[in-house]
Amino acid sequence: MKKLILTLGLGALLLSSLAAEIDKPKRWFELGMDVDASVSENLMGLTEVMQKELVIDLPKIYKDMGPGGFKLNLAAHPSFFMNFFIKGWGVGLQTDVDFSTGFGISSELFRLLAEGNELGEERTISFNLNMQSFISQSASLGFDVAGFRVKVTPSYFVPLLYLPDPHAALTYRTDEDGKIYASLDAGLSVYSFVPVELEEGDTIQEAMEKLGNMDSDLVLGNLKDVIARGGGFNLSASVQYPLFDFLDLGAYTTVPIVPGRLFNKVSAGMTFSAESDGIMNGLLGGKSMDETFPREGPNIQNPVAEKCEYKVSKPFRLGVEASWRPIGNWFVVHPMLGLAMRNPVGSEGFAWDRVYPEYRIALDMTFLYVLGVNVTTEYIDQVFAHSIGLSLNTRVLELDASVGISGADFFKSFTIRGLQANVGVRIGI
Repeated sequence: MKKLILTLGLGALLLSSLAAEIDKPKRWFELGMDVDASVSENLMGLTEVMQKELVIDLPKIYKDMGPGGFKLNLAAHPSFFMNFFIKGWGVGLQTDVDFSTGFGISSELFRLLAEGNELGEERTISFNLNMQSFISQSASLGFDVAGFRVKVTPSYFVPLLYLPDPHAALTYRTDEDGKIYASLDAGLSVYSFVPVELEEGDTIQEAMEKLGNMDSDLVLGNLKDVIARGGGFNLSASVQYPLFDFLDLGAYTTVPIVPGRLFNKVSAGMTFSAESDGIMNGLLGGKSMDETFPREGPNIQNPVAEKCEYKVSKPFRLGVEASWRPIGNWFVVHPMLGLAMRNPVGSEGFAWDRVYPEYRIALDMTFLYVLGVNVTTEYIDQVFAHSIGLSLNTRVLELDASVGISGADFFKSFTIRGLQANVGVRIGI
Protein backbone atom coordinates (compact mmCIF):
# COMPACT_ATOMS: atom_id res chain seq x y z
CA MET A 1 0.00 0.00 0.00
CA LYS A 2 2.86 2.39 0.84
CA LYS A 3 4.47 1.64 -2.50
CA LEU A 4 1.18 2.36 -4.27
CA ILE A 5 0.75 5.67 -2.43
CA LEU A 6 4.36 6.62 -3.21
CA THR A 7 3.89 5.72 -6.88
CA LEU A 8 0.68 7.75 -7.13
CA GLY A 9 2.35 10.64 -5.36
CA LEU A 10 5.30 10.64 -7.75
CA GLY A 11 2.93 10.36 -10.69
CA ALA A 12 0.96 13.36 -9.49
CA LEU A 13 4.21 15.25 -8.98
CA LEU A 14 5.39 14.50 -12.51
CA LEU A 15 2.04 15.38 -13.99
CA SER A 16 2.41 18.75 -12.41
CA SER A 17 5.33 19.41 -14.68
CA LEU A 18 5.72 22.45 -17.05
CA ALA A 19 5.45 25.05 -14.28
CA ALA A 20 4.50 28.67 -14.25
CA GLU A 21 8.13 29.77 -14.58
CA ILE A 22 8.99 27.20 -17.25
CA ASP A 23 7.06 29.05 -19.92
CA LYS A 24 6.31 32.39 -18.28
CA PRO A 25 4.59 35.00 -20.51
CA LYS A 26 6.61 38.18 -21.06
CA ARG A 27 3.85 40.28 -22.67
CA TRP A 28 0.08 40.57 -22.62
CA PHE A 29 -0.02 40.35 -26.41
CA GLU A 30 2.65 39.34 -28.89
CA LEU A 31 3.28 38.46 -32.52
CA GLY A 32 6.40 36.59 -33.48
CA MET A 33 8.34 34.08 -35.47
CA ASP A 34 11.15 31.58 -34.89
CA VAL A 35 13.31 29.81 -37.45
CA ASP A 36 15.49 26.80 -36.55
CA ALA A 37 17.88 24.92 -38.83
CA SER A 38 20.46 22.21 -38.17
CA VAL A 39 22.80 19.76 -39.89
CA SER A 40 24.95 17.05 -38.32
CA GLU A 41 27.00 13.94 -39.08
CA ASN A 42 29.32 11.63 -37.16
CA LEU A 43 32.06 10.75 -39.66
CA MET A 44 34.70 13.43 -39.16
CA GLY A 45 34.61 16.65 -37.19
CA LEU A 46 35.66 20.07 -38.40
CA THR A 47 38.48 20.12 -35.85
CA GLU A 48 39.79 16.87 -37.33
CA VAL A 49 39.59 18.06 -40.94
CA MET A 50 41.13 21.52 -40.42
CA GLN A 51 44.65 20.21 -39.93
CA LYS A 52 47.89 21.04 -41.68
CA GLU A 53 48.25 17.38 -42.58
CA LEU A 54 44.95 15.55 -42.95
CA VAL A 55 45.22 11.93 -41.81
CA ILE A 56 42.31 9.58 -42.54
CA ASP A 57 42.68 6.76 -40.02
CA LEU A 58 40.08 4.19 -41.13
CA PRO A 59 40.52 1.85 -38.12
CA LYS A 60 40.08 4.80 -35.75
CA ILE A 61 37.03 6.07 -37.68
CA TYR A 62 35.45 2.62 -37.45
CA LYS A 63 36.27 2.26 -33.75
CA ASP A 64 34.95 5.70 -32.85
CA MET A 65 31.84 5.41 -34.99
CA GLY A 66 30.24 2.75 -32.83
CA PRO A 67 27.61 0.15 -33.77
CA GLY A 68 25.21 2.72 -35.23
CA GLY A 69 27.36 3.43 -38.28
CA PHE A 70 27.38 6.66 -40.26
CA LYS A 71 24.54 9.15 -39.65
CA LEU A 72 23.65 12.40 -41.41
CA ASN A 73 20.71 14.53 -40.24
CA LEU A 74 19.16 17.73 -41.60
CA ALA A 75 16.23 19.70 -40.16
CA ALA A 76 14.47 23.05 -40.58
CA HIS A 77 11.52 24.49 -38.66
CA PRO A 78 10.02 27.96 -39.24
CA SER A 79 7.19 28.94 -36.86
CA PHE A 80 4.79 31.92 -36.78
CA PHE A 81 2.61 32.69 -33.75
CA MET A 82 0.30 35.10 -31.94
CA ASN A 83 -0.36 34.94 -28.17
CA PHE A 84 -2.64 36.79 -25.76
CA PHE A 85 -2.40 36.60 -21.93
CA ILE A 86 -4.60 38.16 -19.22
CA LYS A 87 -5.29 37.30 -15.58
CA GLY A 88 -4.17 33.68 -15.63
CA TRP A 89 -5.65 32.94 -19.06
CA GLY A 90 -3.83 32.62 -22.33
CA VAL A 91 -4.80 31.86 -25.92
CA GLY A 92 -2.58 31.50 -28.95
CA LEU A 93 -2.42 30.62 -32.63
CA GLN A 94 0.64 29.09 -34.29
CA THR A 95 1.61 27.93 -37.78
CA ASP A 96 4.56 25.55 -38.17
CA VAL A 97 6.44 24.06 -41.09
CA ASP A 98 8.64 21.05 -40.26
CA PHE A 99 11.19 19.32 -42.48
CA SER A 100 13.73 16.70 -41.46
CA THR A 101 15.72 13.99 -43.16
CA GLY A 102 18.28 11.42 -42.12
CA PHE A 103 20.68 9.13 -43.99
CA GLY A 104 22.77 6.30 -42.62
CA ILE A 105 25.18 3.50 -43.55
CA SER A 106 25.78 0.57 -41.24
CA SER A 107 29.14 0.27 -39.52
CA GLU A 108 29.88 -2.88 -41.54
CA LEU A 109 31.10 -0.74 -44.47
CA PHE A 110 33.64 0.99 -42.25
CA ARG A 111 34.67 -2.30 -40.72
CA LEU A 112 35.37 -3.61 -44.24
CA LEU A 113 37.46 -0.51 -45.05
CA ALA A 114 39.31 -0.65 -41.74
CA GLU A 115 39.90 -4.39 -41.26
CA GLY A 116 39.13 -6.02 -44.57
CA ASN A 117 36.89 -9.05 -44.93
CA GLU A 118 37.09 -12.45 -43.27
CA LEU A 119 37.25 -15.43 -45.60
CA GLY A 120 34.11 -17.51 -45.89
CA GLU A 121 31.99 -15.11 -43.79
CA GLU A 122 28.98 -13.43 -45.37
CA ARG A 123 28.50 -9.78 -44.41
CA THR A 124 25.74 -7.27 -45.13
CA ILE A 125 26.06 -3.50 -45.48
CA SER A 126 22.70 -1.79 -44.98
CA PHE A 127 21.58 1.72 -45.86
CA ASN A 128 18.73 3.75 -44.43
CA LEU A 129 17.02 6.98 -45.36
CA ASN A 130 14.03 8.83 -43.93
CA MET A 131 12.37 12.11 -44.76
CA GLN A 132 9.26 13.92 -43.55
CA SER A 133 7.67 17.32 -43.99
CA PHE A 134 4.53 18.77 -42.37
CA ILE A 135 2.61 22.01 -42.13
CA SER A 136 0.38 22.51 -39.11
CA GLN A 137 -1.97 25.01 -37.53
CA SER A 138 -2.56 24.94 -33.78
CA ALA A 139 -4.62 26.85 -31.22
CA SER A 140 -3.70 26.82 -27.54
CA LEU A 141 -5.64 27.56 -24.37
CA GLY A 142 -3.93 28.04 -21.00
CA PHE A 143 -5.54 28.56 -17.61
CA ASP A 144 -4.86 28.27 -13.88
CA VAL A 145 -6.78 25.83 -11.69
CA ALA A 146 -6.09 24.87 -8.04
CA GLY A 147 -2.51 26.13 -8.25
CA PHE A 148 -1.77 24.25 -11.48
CA ARG A 149 -1.10 25.85 -14.83
CA VAL A 150 -2.79 23.82 -17.57
CA LYS A 151 -2.25 24.28 -21.29
CA VAL A 152 -4.07 22.38 -24.04
CA THR A 153 -3.09 22.71 -27.71
CA PRO A 154 -5.06 20.92 -30.44
CA SER A 155 -3.48 21.12 -33.88
CA TYR A 156 -4.47 20.25 -37.42
CA PHE A 157 -1.54 19.14 -39.55
CA VAL A 158 -1.02 18.19 -43.17
CA PRO A 159 1.77 15.85 -44.33
CA LEU A 160 3.54 17.16 -47.43
CA LEU A 161 6.19 14.49 -47.94
CA TYR A 162 7.09 11.21 -46.28
CA LEU A 163 9.78 8.68 -47.10
CA PRO A 164 9.77 5.64 -44.80
CA ASP A 165 13.00 3.72 -44.25
CA PRO A 166 13.70 1.88 -47.54
CA HIS A 167 15.17 -1.58 -47.83
CA ALA A 168 18.70 -1.35 -49.19
CA ALA A 169 21.39 -3.91 -48.46
CA LEU A 170 24.66 -5.06 -50.05
CA THR A 171 25.69 -8.64 -49.20
CA TYR A 172 29.20 -9.93 -49.97
CA ARG A 173 31.46 -12.90 -49.25
CA THR A 174 35.03 -13.91 -50.14
CA ASP A 175 35.94 -17.60 -49.97
CA GLU A 176 39.30 -19.19 -49.22
CA ASP A 177 39.68 -20.29 -52.84
CA GLY A 178 39.51 -16.65 -53.99
CA LYS A 179 35.90 -16.66 -55.16
CA ILE A 180 33.95 -13.43 -54.54
CA TYR A 181 30.17 -13.04 -54.28
CA ALA A 182 28.24 -9.78 -54.03
CA SER A 183 24.59 -8.80 -54.41
CA LEU A 184 22.61 -5.59 -53.92
CA ASP A 185 18.87 -5.24 -53.41
CA ALA A 186 17.36 -1.78 -52.91
CA GLY A 187 13.97 -0.16 -53.18
CA LEU A 188 12.28 2.95 -51.90
CA SER A 189 8.89 4.63 -51.99
CA VAL A 190 8.16 8.34 -51.66
CA TYR A 191 4.71 9.56 -50.63
CA SER A 192 3.70 13.14 -51.35
CA PHE A 193 0.75 15.46 -51.83
CA VAL A 194 1.80 16.15 -55.45
CA PRO A 195 0.95 13.61 -58.19
CA VAL A 196 3.72 12.94 -60.69
CA GLU A 197 2.43 12.01 -64.15
CA LEU A 198 4.85 9.37 -65.43
CA GLU A 199 4.76 7.43 -68.65
CA GLU A 200 5.88 3.83 -68.98
CA GLY A 201 9.62 3.72 -69.45
CA ASP A 202 10.38 7.11 -67.87
CA THR A 203 13.76 7.07 -66.17
CA ILE A 204 14.56 8.52 -62.74
CA GLN A 205 16.15 11.55 -64.42
CA GLU A 206 13.01 12.14 -66.51
CA ALA A 207 10.84 11.82 -63.41
CA MET A 208 12.96 14.43 -61.61
CA GLU A 209 12.68 16.78 -64.60
CA LYS A 210 8.89 16.42 -64.64
CA LEU A 211 8.77 17.10 -60.92
CA GLY A 212 10.90 20.23 -61.32
CA ASN A 213 8.75 21.52 -64.19
CA MET A 214 5.44 20.93 -62.43
CA ASP A 215 2.86 23.68 -62.85
CA SER A 216 2.46 25.85 -59.74
CA ASP A 217 -1.33 25.91 -60.10
CA LEU A 218 -1.35 22.10 -60.00
CA VAL A 219 0.79 22.10 -56.85
CA LEU A 220 -1.45 24.67 -55.16
CA GLY A 221 -4.59 22.76 -56.17
CA ASN A 222 -3.27 19.52 -54.68
CA LEU A 223 -2.18 21.31 -51.52
CA LYS A 224 -5.74 22.59 -51.08
CA ASP A 225 -7.03 19.07 -51.68
CA VAL A 226 -4.78 17.42 -49.09
CA ILE A 227 -5.59 20.17 -46.57
CA ALA A 228 -9.29 19.45 -47.07
CA ARG A 229 -9.24 15.65 -46.95
CA GLY A 230 -5.78 14.50 -45.87
CA GLY A 231 -5.14 16.38 -42.64
CA GLY A 232 -4.50 14.80 -39.26
CA PHE A 233 -5.15 15.85 -35.68
CA ASN A 234 -2.75 16.12 -32.73
CA LEU A 235 -3.38 17.01 -29.12
CA SER A 236 -0.67 18.50 -26.93
CA ALA A 237 -1.07 19.13 -23.22
CA SER A 238 1.07 20.31 -20.36
CA VAL A 239 0.60 20.78 -16.62
CA GLN A 240 2.76 23.06 -14.46
CA TYR A 241 3.04 23.45 -10.72
CA PRO A 242 5.23 25.68 -8.49
CA LEU A 243 6.47 23.13 -5.94
CA PHE A 244 8.71 25.65 -4.10
CA ASP A 245 9.58 29.30 -4.55
CA PHE A 246 12.74 28.21 -6.35
CA LEU A 247 11.47 25.08 -8.14
CA ASP A 248 8.65 24.48 -10.65
CA LEU A 249 7.88 21.08 -12.12
CA GLY A 250 6.07 20.16 -15.29
CA ALA A 251 5.02 17.38 -17.65
CA TYR A 252 4.04 17.51 -21.30
CA THR A 253 2.79 15.20 -24.03
CA THR A 254 1.91 15.30 -27.72
CA VAL A 255 -0.48 12.54 -28.75
CA PRO A 256 -1.39 11.81 -32.38
CA ILE A 257 -5.18 11.33 -32.54
CA VAL A 258 -5.86 11.07 -36.29
CA PRO A 259 -3.04 10.47 -38.81
CA GLY A 260 -2.71 12.60 -41.91
CA ARG A 261 -2.91 10.97 -45.32
CA LEU A 262 -0.94 11.19 -48.53
CA PHE A 263 -2.46 9.99 -51.80
CA ASN A 264 0.44 9.84 -54.25
CA LYS A 265 3.29 7.36 -54.37
CA VAL A 266 6.42 7.04 -56.50
CA SER A 267 8.55 3.91 -56.10
CA ALA A 268 11.75 2.60 -57.69
CA GLY A 269 14.30 -0.14 -57.07
CA MET A 270 17.57 -1.68 -58.14
CA THR A 271 19.19 -5.13 -58.06
CA PHE A 272 22.76 -6.18 -58.78
CA SER A 273 24.78 -9.38 -58.40
CA ALA A 274 28.31 -10.44 -59.25
CA GLU A 275 30.37 -13.60 -58.85
CA SER A 276 34.05 -14.10 -59.58
CA ASP A 277 36.59 -16.91 -59.44
CA GLY A 278 39.08 -14.38 -58.15
CA ILE A 279 41.65 -11.98 -59.52
CA MET A 280 44.40 -14.60 -59.61
CA ASN A 281 42.28 -16.82 -61.88
CA GLY A 282 40.91 -13.88 -63.83
CA LEU A 283 42.81 -10.75 -64.77
CA LEU A 284 46.22 -12.29 -63.96
CA GLY A 285 45.23 -15.30 -66.04
CA GLY A 286 44.57 -13.25 -69.14
CA LYS A 287 40.79 -12.92 -68.84
CA SER A 288 38.90 -9.71 -69.52
CA MET A 289 37.15 -7.68 -66.82
CA ASP A 290 33.76 -9.03 -67.90
CA GLU A 291 35.07 -12.58 -67.77
CA THR A 292 36.73 -12.05 -64.40
CA PHE A 293 33.67 -10.40 -62.81
CA PRO A 294 30.56 -11.75 -64.54
CA ARG A 295 27.60 -9.80 -63.21
CA GLU A 296 23.90 -9.31 -63.56
CA GLY A 297 22.79 -5.72 -63.49
CA PRO A 298 22.62 -3.19 -62.18
CA ASN A 299 18.94 -3.59 -63.05
CA ILE A 300 17.22 -0.30 -62.29
CA GLN A 301 13.47 -0.34 -61.90
CA ASN A 302 12.07 2.76 -63.56
CA PRO A 303 9.98 4.89 -61.22
CA VAL A 304 6.32 3.99 -61.00
CA ALA A 305 3.68 6.52 -59.96
CA GLU A 306 0.39 5.38 -58.49
CA LYS A 307 -2.52 6.52 -56.37
CA CYS A 308 -2.66 5.23 -52.81
CA GLU A 309 -3.54 6.17 -49.26
CA TYR A 310 -0.63 6.30 -46.86
CA LYS A 311 -1.15 7.37 -43.26
CA VAL A 312 1.43 9.59 -41.58
CA SER A 313 1.36 10.99 -38.04
CA LYS A 314 3.54 13.57 -36.35
CA PRO A 315 5.85 12.30 -33.59
CA PHE A 316 4.49 11.18 -30.23
CA ARG A 317 6.17 12.88 -27.28
CA LEU A 318 6.02 12.44 -23.52
CA GLY A 319 8.29 13.99 -20.94
CA VAL A 320 8.92 15.98 -17.80
CA GLU A 321 10.78 19.24 -17.18
CA ALA A 322 11.48 21.77 -14.49
CA SER A 323 12.53 25.32 -13.73
CA TRP A 324 15.11 25.68 -10.95
CA ARG A 325 16.27 29.06 -9.62
CA PRO A 326 19.10 28.26 -7.16
CA ILE A 327 20.37 31.84 -6.70
CA GLY A 328 17.51 34.04 -7.88
CA ASN A 329 15.11 34.69 -10.74
CA TRP A 330 17.92 35.97 -12.94
CA PHE A 331 19.61 32.53 -13.01
CA VAL A 332 17.28 29.70 -14.16
CA VAL A 333 18.10 26.08 -15.02
CA HIS A 334 15.59 24.27 -17.27
CA PRO A 335 16.10 20.47 -17.42
CA MET A 336 13.87 18.33 -19.68
CA LEU A 337 13.70 14.57 -20.25
CA GLY A 338 11.34 12.82 -22.63
CA LEU A 339 10.59 10.07 -25.11
CA ALA A 340 9.53 10.37 -28.76
CA MET A 341 8.51 8.14 -31.65
CA ARG A 342 8.26 8.88 -35.37
CA ASN A 343 4.98 8.06 -37.13
CA PRO A 344 3.45 6.09 -34.22
CA VAL A 345 -0.07 5.61 -35.65
CA GLY A 346 0.69 5.68 -39.37
CA SER A 347 0.76 2.95 -42.00
CA GLU A 348 4.16 1.64 -40.87
CA GLY A 349 2.90 0.31 -37.54
CA PHE A 350 4.92 0.20 -34.34
CA ALA A 351 8.69 -0.27 -34.55
CA TRP A 352 11.26 0.19 -31.79
CA ASP A 353 13.80 1.69 -34.21
CA ARG A 354 11.57 4.76 -34.50
CA VAL A 355 11.51 5.29 -30.72
CA TYR A 356 14.20 7.57 -29.27
CA PRO A 357 14.87 9.55 -26.08
CA GLU A 358 15.06 13.34 -25.88
CA TYR A 359 16.59 15.67 -23.34
CA ARG A 360 17.49 19.30 -22.85
CA ILE A 361 19.40 21.21 -20.17
CA ALA A 362 19.20 24.98 -20.60
CA LEU A 363 20.65 27.79 -18.48
CA ASP A 364 18.94 31.19 -18.78
CA MET A 365 20.59 34.29 -17.29
CA THR A 366 19.06 37.78 -17.36
CA PHE A 367 21.03 40.98 -16.77
CA LEU A 368 19.54 44.45 -16.20
CA TYR A 369 16.11 42.98 -17.06
CA VAL A 370 16.68 43.34 -20.83
CA LEU A 371 19.77 41.31 -21.79
CA GLY A 372 19.57 37.55 -21.73
CA VAL A 373 22.13 34.77 -22.22
CA ASN A 374 21.12 31.17 -22.88
CA VAL A 375 23.35 28.08 -22.88
CA THR A 376 21.78 24.78 -23.96
CA THR A 377 22.75 21.17 -24.51
CA GLU A 378 20.11 18.85 -25.95
CA TYR A 379 19.19 15.77 -27.94
CA ILE A 380 16.08 16.59 -29.99
CA ASP A 381 14.89 14.85 -33.17
CA GLN A 382 17.88 12.48 -32.89
CA VAL A 383 20.47 15.28 -33.07
CA PHE A 384 22.86 16.25 -30.25
CA ALA A 385 23.36 20.02 -30.08
CA HIS A 386 25.07 22.54 -27.83
CA SER A 387 24.29 26.22 -28.34
CA ILE A 388 24.68 29.68 -26.90
CA GLY A 389 22.23 32.47 -27.50
CA LEU A 390 21.62 36.12 -26.78
CA SER A 391 18.33 37.98 -26.39
CA LEU A 392 17.40 41.64 -26.15
CA ASN A 393 13.98 42.21 -24.59
CA THR A 394 12.59 45.74 -24.32
CA ARG A 395 9.09 44.29 -23.78
CA VAL A 396 7.74 45.97 -26.91
CA LEU A 397 10.42 44.25 -29.00
CA GLU A 398 12.38 41.06 -28.33
CA LEU A 399 15.16 39.72 -30.52
CA ASP A 400 16.65 36.25 -30.01
CA ALA A 401 19.52 34.54 -31.78
CA SER A 402 21.60 31.45 -31.06
CA VAL A 403 24.26 29.37 -32.77
CA GLY A 404 25.53 25.96 -31.86
CA ILE A 405 27.41 22.85 -32.79
CA SER A 406 25.74 19.50 -33.28
CA GLY A 407 26.36 15.89 -34.18
CA ALA A 408 24.76 12.48 -34.44
CA ASP A 409 26.80 11.21 -31.44
CA PHE A 410 27.17 13.02 -28.10
CA PHE A 411 30.96 13.11 -27.64
CA LYS A 412 31.67 13.71 -31.32
CA SER A 413 29.26 16.63 -31.41
CA PHE A 414 31.90 18.64 -29.50
CA THR A 415 34.32 18.19 -32.44
CA ILE A 416 31.94 20.30 -34.61
CA ARG A 417 30.34 17.64 -36.77
CA GLY A 418 27.32 19.83 -37.37
CA LEU A 419 25.89 23.30 -36.97
CA GLN A 420 22.57 24.72 -35.91
CA ALA A 421 21.11 28.21 -35.70
CA ASN A 422 17.98 29.91 -34.43
CA VAL A 423 16.62 33.41 -34.91
CA GLY A 424 13.43 34.81 -33.43
CA VAL A 425 11.57 38.08 -33.13
CA ARG A 426 8.58 39.08 -30.99
CA ILE A 427 6.67 42.35 -30.84
CA GLY A 428 3.86 43.27 -28.46
CA ILE A 429 2.90 45.05 -25.27
